[in-house]
Amino acid sequence: MSGAALYLSDIGYTLGEPTPVASVVGDREARDSLDILRQEGVESYRVSESTPAQLAAASCLPQTVAGLSGSAGVVYCTDSPPSMTLTDDMWDFLCQTGIPDRTAVVSGGSGCGNLGPGLAVARGLLMGGEHMDILLVTTDRVITGTRFVASGLTVLSDSAASCRVTAEPPERGFRVTGMASLVRAATRHHGQGLASARSLITAVGQLVPRAFRNSESSATESRHLLTGNYGVTPRSLLAMAAGLEPEAHYAPRVGELGHCFSADILISLADLDADGSLAHGDQLMLIASSPKAWSVVAVDYYRPA
Repeated sequence: MSGAALYLSDIGYTLGEPTPVASVVGDREARDSLDILRQEGVESYRVSESTPAQLAAASCLPQTVAGLSGSAGVVYCTDSPPSMTLTDDMWDFLCQTGIPDRTAVVSGGSGCGNLGPGLAVARGLLMGGEHMDILLVTTDRVITGTRFVASGLTVLSDSAASCRVTAEPPERGFRVTGMASLVRAATRHHGQGLASARSLITAVGQLVPRAFRNSESSATESRHLLTGNYGVTPRSLLAMAAGLEPEAHYAPRVGELGHCFSADILISLADLDADGSLAHGDQLMLIASSPKAWSVVAVDYYRPA
């Protein structure tokens, strides 16, 4: 990434109903992994009957939607099977949010790491000059298959998150100073084996210097590492691959939330902004990842006095 910074603000999110992992039914993989999940700190997950489009609409803060400029665009990120087509789902979201006439695009291709390509698409739309701001949403729900994620030692939660992306600074938010992505679609291994760990370590090791090359501080000076809500073992591995201490990962709500697909990082950013622990200029490292795709994003907290 080069050129002007991006700013993320007005982050909102919505979650399904909390469900203890111990009560999981009809999902043999998750049920057979209960001991592992407890060891990894995952105690519950979120379940919703809403569609991904409905979840996405519920995640948007009313003031964010009302404050969108007349030229605002929309980036709709999802990895969930559509009710008809992804385009139909995106149009459904636009209508439910009350912005049916906005230019919108669907973004994906990185699974639970969809925040990375979503930001890249948002940046491209802003650089095109036709949009002053972008409403970025990421939404997913388990419709078929298991909720257990072997590569992340966690369980999937139905959820969505959204934010406003601009090239101009907001009153408060997060400044994206760099990002880099990598896809290895031919990767054939899964789970937490040595081959999977090698792929992760290699990818993150290549991406961190690229993402932080324009940052005022080195990557190792990042106050927190934000990743998907994986178990403690995968999060520690991501931290070490990034050159940080194993305990650098910030994920205090993993136990109650489970893994909210690609919404995890935006949820953590919203929580950090709300709890008041960050100071203006504090640097964060974001790693949005799936078993075959990784994005590293360099972020500073923006809240000038």
